[in-house]
Amino acid sequence: MRATPRDLAIWASSPLALIAMLTGCQDRAVPKAAEPASVQPVVQAPSDKSDSAAGAALPDDEAQQIAALDAATRRIAAAACEPEEETIFYCKIAKGKPLSVCATKQGKGEYRYGGQRRELVLQEGSWSVDSYARGGESQIRFVNGDTIYTVFSRMVSTSVEEHGSGPAISDGVVIESSGKPAQLRLCEGKQAEIPVKHSAARRVFGEPEDLFTGLTSEADTIE
Repeated sequence: MRATPRDLAIWASSPLALIAMLTGCQDRAVPKAAEPASVQPVVQAPSDKSDSAAGAALPDDEAQQIAALDAATRRIAAAACEPEEETIFYCKIAKGKPLSVCATKQGKGEYRYGGQRRELVLQEGSWSVDSYARGGESQIRFVNGDTIYTVFSRMVSTSVEEHGSGPAISDGVVIESSGKPAQLRLCEGKQAEIPVKHSAARRVFGEPEDLFTGLTSEADTIE
């Protein structure tokens, strides 16, 4: 089993994912890093000089994670959030609209949805993480009045295949409003370009709390 650069990045930020892979889960596929036209700003790949400066200012685990990312993935992260911010989560939802969770310069977590003109921005938030027999899940929750937006990254073993257990991997957001059926919106291809980064989430949101919703399990059966 050959680890890809994105596998290294996921493992560096999520010990649960590393444990899951070591216990039999297959490699998580690396999505194509095509940048949608609606994502802005367009940022060129960082130079070696800027990479070195960024790594020197970060803890060792974060510096190693950034070094493991390929140039295309770094461009995605830069486009998802402002250059001076850190991307905690990023993917494209239906019709290519970007969904991101960013760590602002003030150290706050911010949920952003929409392209050049953002349709929704939410601040504050809290997060949770849990482990399963083979896999795990992390969720970040934002509240807007009576509506809850839960961004998630999930990997669970759902079947036994010829070469072992086949993991179901999914990323997206669950939207719950009082009096309305919950909505499950998956990332394109069911996977995020930047899954929830545990180390960044911990710095921004503090210690993880209990899982907020089990509705994410519906993603396991969606092709």
